[in-house]
Amino acid sequence: MKSPQKSARERILETAEDLFYREGIHAVGIDTIIEKSGVAKMSLYRNFASKDDLVAAYLEARGQRYWQWWDGVMARNASQPRRQLPDLFEAIAVRTRMPEFRGCAFLKAAAEFPEEGSRARVVALAHKKELKKRLQGADQPIAHVDRRGLFDCRHSGKARCCEGYGKGRRSPHRCCDCLIFSRWPQFSEAD
Repeated sequence: MKSPQKSARERILETAEDLFYREGIHAVGIDTIIEKSGVAKMSLYRNFASKDDLVAAYLEARGQRYWQWWDGVMARNASQPRRQLPDLFEAIAVRTRMPEFRGCAFLKAAAEFPEEGSRARVVALAHKKELKKRLQGADQPIAHVDRRGLFDCRHSGKARCCEGYGKGRRSPHRCCDCLIFSRWPQFSEAD
């Protein structure tokens, strides 16, 4: 059975996501997106009133997929918080080692759109706010997340315990241990 053809909107979003992520949002023009997606200019503007609308839709779709991925990783050991963070850090490490990884799309978008109130910046900062909420939790923070979206371990009060993560000097599990032990002191390194 032949799979259904993607809609113009889907093709535009797929093309925009690839180009925006690889080349940068400002570096990619509407004409390039039209050409690469194989849609007419009218189809693009029928689906997205402006490039700003397209950028916001791209970031929203990317964010939705990211949180689905995050929830899937956390659900693997839903009843074992001691395992959730190492699983998450390991999954993040795997993602960042992929050849197509080009950094955080949301931080890149926020850097490209420094103007307060820009739709891209609003969506990007909402994503970072959600990340902070998920890391800090409602009751007991796992970590302090600073304004750049980086965290300091509450166990040591500094990020030093996690310094070098991703560069072969620390494993995701060691980095998580100090976060976990600060939140759940009943766990020890011997557990």
